[in-house]
Amino acid sequence: MAETIPIAEAAEDCVTLETCELTDAFFAGGADGIARDRGANPFLGWRASPTTLRAWRLRDVVLDRDHMVLLKDGRVLAETVYLQSPDSIAALRVDPDRLERPGIAGVAATCFDHWDANYYHWLAHSVPTVHAIRSRHGDAATLIVPRLWPWQAATLDRLGAGGMRRLPTELGRKYALAEAEYYEFAAGRADFSVSALSRAAYERMAEGIAPEPPMGRRLYIDRGNAANRRIPNEAALVAALRARGFEIVRPEERDIDGQIALFRAAGMVVGQLGAGLANIAFCRPGTVVYEIVPEHHANPCFLAMAMQSGLRYWADLFPTGAAQPDHTSAWHADIDVAAVLRRIGELEAFVPR
Repeated sequence: MAETIPIAEAAEDCVTLETCELTDAFFAGGADGIARDRGANPFLGWRASPTTLRAWRLRDVVLDRDHMVLLKDGRVLAETVYLQSPDSIAALRVDPDRLERPGIAGVAATCFDHWDANYYHWLAHSVPTVHAIRSRHGDAATLIVPRLWPWQAATLDRLGAGGMRRLPTELGRKYALAEAEYYEFAAGRADFSVSALSRAAYERMAEGIAPEPPMGRRLYIDRGNAANRRIPNEAALVAALRARGFEIVRPEERDIDGQIALFRAAGMVVGQLGAGLANIAFCRPGTVVYEIVPEHHANPCFLAMAMQSGLRYWADLFPTGAAQPDHTSAWHADIDVAAVLRRIGELEAFVPR
């Protein structure tokens, strides 16, 4: 079985990228929020995690592409493991005769996790990592990337990293890296922290993109195409929100510039946990974000993202009838449309004018 060791035991050196402070959650309406029914918001009393984010310099390591973990002398570097099965990590083996040896001149840096095609993961993990790599090395480093979708390549262009050398990687392969850097953003280390570096990366992406008029738009992120966390009566919710003046949007139908322009114009964004909600990273400070939280998966990652962007966030927990906690199950119970509209009515007082 593969042994797991701390990355510090294998690293040549490390650099501190930033230190995130312990931060009390703040909500629309002030410290106590707007709700009389305080139990409705599952994140009241939540605190953003303090953490120090580092870049580690390594020599003679192996990248396992399937798991996006690094190994040194056959041992897994613990900080590179991100939500993988312990059994699958323990079973990793390195066959020297089957290694790819790309022969990169200079440092190569990994910049994504094993869910690389997910928009949230790319924005939350890869975008800050690439921004940090380019801030440190300019165009001198090589980015270790997946086979890029056009929208992913566009994010690199927006970060000014479109001209950097890239090593495209393939599933099922392992790569021997003579000199590598590992950035802790890639393993979700900042997901529940208020990261100034992440904020700077999103601002860099949005440079030069004007908000798409009119300003103050009310957006509902429709998950009609999604298989996960489907709401049975979402059509009724959509109809009610449309009647209230909301635009029903599917962000994935726009290119990156279009998504940034749309969310920079938003005054209020409503949605449930999902990749499309990651676009709140591009909202202007003060934008109201209302997250509909399924009881079987209350995850504060978007609260953390809203806090780092200075947004006015609120969340309500809704019963779903799901049998067990996970991040994929569909809702079995209808959502209370009237309750959603009542909460929106309270939150509208905080929409920027």
